[in-house]
Amino acid sequence: MTILDQGADIDELIPKGIPSPIWHSKNILQYDTRQQINQWDWQEKKLVLQDWEKRWHAENRRLGRATRLGADPGGRRVVPEDTPPTKQTLKLHEGLRKAESALLTQARTGRIGLAKFLYGRRVPGVTTATCLCRAGQETPRHMALYCAYEADRRHYLHAGQNRSYPQMIGTNEGAKHFVRWMMCSGRLKQFALAKRLLFDSE
Repeated sequence: MTILDQGADIDELIPKGIPSPIWHSKNILQYDTRQQINQWDWQEKKLVLQDWEKRWHAENRRLGRATRLGADPGGRRVVPEDTPPTKQTLKLHEGLRKAESALLTQARTGRIGLAKFLYGRRVPGVTTATCLCRAGQETPRHMALYCAYEADRRHYLHAGQNRSYPQMIGTNEGAKHFVRWMMCSGRLKQFALAKRLLFDSE
C-alpha cells in the first residue's frame, strides 16, 4: 500500500537528500508527459511513487537489507538503516532542516563523505578507508561509537539517555542530536557552510 495521502505533492513526501529515481528522472518525466510534476493528477503521482518503491525494495533485496521496523538492544522501536520511505522513515526527518535531513539520509544509507564510502568510490586523493584514529574504517557508526578522536564530544549524542547507535539514527529525537553532532565534527566539508549558518550563531 502506498504511503501517500491523496492529493499530496510527491516532492514533499521524500526526505531531502534521498537519491531516488523520481529526482534523477524528473526532467525526463516532465518532457515525456508535457506537464510539470506539480500539475500531475493523483493517478500519475501514484504510479511514479509505486515504481520508485518497487526499485527501492528490489535493491534492498539484492543487498540483503532490512525493510521493516526493528528493535535495538534497549528494546525501543527504531527504523533500520537504509529503509524505504514509509511513514516511520519520514517521521525521522520531522523538525530537521534541509541540510540536517540530507546528512541523516546520507548517514543512514552509508553514502556519505567519510573515508569508507569515498575510498570505495575511488575518489581521487582518498587512499584508505581507515579512520584517522586507525582503529577502524571511517563511518558514521565508527565515529559515534568507537573513534578516539570523538571521545570528548560523544556525551552529546546520548543527552543523558545512553542511546544505542540504532536509536541515534533510527528515532527522531536521537537523529536531531546525531546530525548536529556529525555536522560539528568538521569531517564533512560539504556541510561546513550549513554548520555555520545553522549553529555557529547560536
